[in-house]
Amino acid sequence: MKNFNPIAVLSSLLVFLILISFKIFPKITLSALSWVKTVFVLNISWFYVLVIFCLFCCCIYLIFSPYAKKRLGSLSQPKYSTFTWIAMLFSAGMGTGLLFSGVYEPLHHYLFPPVGAGSTPEAMDLSFQLTILHWGFSGWVVYTIMGLVFSYFCLYKGYPFRISCMLYPFLKEKINSPLAWCIDILSIIAILFGVATTLGRGTIQINSGLKHLFDIPFSGTVQAIIIVVITLCATLSVLSGLQRGIRRLSEINIVLCFILLVFMFVAGPTIYLFNAFVEYTGAYLQNLISDMTRINSLGSAEWRSQWTILYWAWWIAWAPFVGTFIARISEGRTVREFIIGTLMVPSLISILWFVAFGGTAIEQHMTGAMNLEPFVQTEYSILVFKFLEHFPLAQTMSYITLIAVILFFITSSDSASYIVHNLASTKPKVSRKIYWAFLEGIIALVVLFLGGIKSLELLVIITAFPFTVFVCIIVYGFFKELKKLPN
Repeated sequence: MKNFNPIAVLSSLLVFLILISFKIFPKITLSALSWVKTVFVLNISWFYVLVIFCLFCCCIYLIFSPYAKKRLGSLSQPKYSTFTWIAMLFSAGMGTGLLFSGVYEPLHHYLFPPVGAGSTPEAMDLSFQLTILHWGFSGWVVYTIMGLVFSYFCLYKGYPFRISCMLYPFLKEKINSPLAWCIDILSIIAILFGVATTLGRGTIQINSGLKHLFDIPFSGTVQAIIIVVITLCATLSVLSGLQRGIRRLSEINIVLCFILLVFMFVAGPTIYLFNAFVEYTGAYLQNLISDMTRINSLGSAEWRSQWTILYWAWWIAWAPFVGTFIARISEGRTVREFIIGTLMVPSLISILWFVAFGGTAIEQHMTGAMNLEPFVQTEYSILVFKFLEHFPLAQTMSYITLIAVILFFITSSDSASYIVHNLASTKPKVSRKIYWAFLEGIIALVVLFLGGIKSLELLVIITAFPFTVFVCIIVYGFFKELKKLPN
């Protein structure tokens, strides 16, 4: 019993119980999760919107506050260069999402807008308004706040590397109580299932790319092999640590994305894209408050549950993973540097990315140069590869895209394994790192063969509600602690 770790053991037990329930009672489990989603997503959408807006206000205040120059941790200089730092937080936070949705989401909203007719100038404006809203400040602000609070308590105050440590202002000496364990266990489960669900979805896109480029069959067997290979690569990466594996892969990722972005601005409608970037960035900033607090004015309740509110819940559910990972790599940075680097920079890069890929797809559709509507409706996993077919160097760019997708999924998996190992273990151990990396792969495989991606997506979304409440509590405690600091 000396080596008994309640957080690791109970987290593992609950993971296996959840997987068993999907296997034995798939319909009952899906129905139950759908009901809970209706209660905690649709009926309290105002709560998610209000919390995200308030978090954004907190970030803006902290940039200009007396605490802006406080450094996180004991280092007098950042541990990683700015390039490496942005590469790692970007790879963990949303790299996979940009490659998957860069063409798909703007084009989908343009063809099938929540209000009004599709394929019109009004639909194009609305398309970028919605896409930038979903991928801009509103998403990254959750990661920023979680990472900042975690950095303060773990790096600055020196508390244990656990999610529950952010409740120290309230729990005090009870920081190792069962209540604290429950918070850590819920965080670990959210991370494991969130990343495994994304890995399952990404496997489909990778398989689509392999079929498109190499005529490899699109099948469950191939997808299982993909998951196994990604899990093995992620395991090797996490064993090599932050300095080598995760860091180097993240740097390669950002270079590949830069190549794709430059290519699109050169090969695509260059002037149109630059004009669109300036126009839609300006419109986003001008209407920021009204867009961030928008609830009922766009689309039906069902549409919002599948898009805007779903995004808010998904960002919050991923916050324990991405926020703690960002905190881990941000030692030595000031509060102002941290907020600008994790909130402003990724948001602007995201806008640039969606304008480049989504804007080009919409412009080409308007001129009749390409018709991707059939793929938007039924085969969106292969959409980006079909999109690239219409450009010079199409095969080369498709190879680069496929490699980037694979590497992004490896870095997401190894980053999550690294964080879970740190949250669940008091001492680093190779066998434990391997265990958590393999467990992610096992979850993804089970999801693949049970066809339970929808169920797991619901599970991840549902965990967003308790974490939203948790974020409100820790932010309150964080500002109480800040008042004790000397200016």
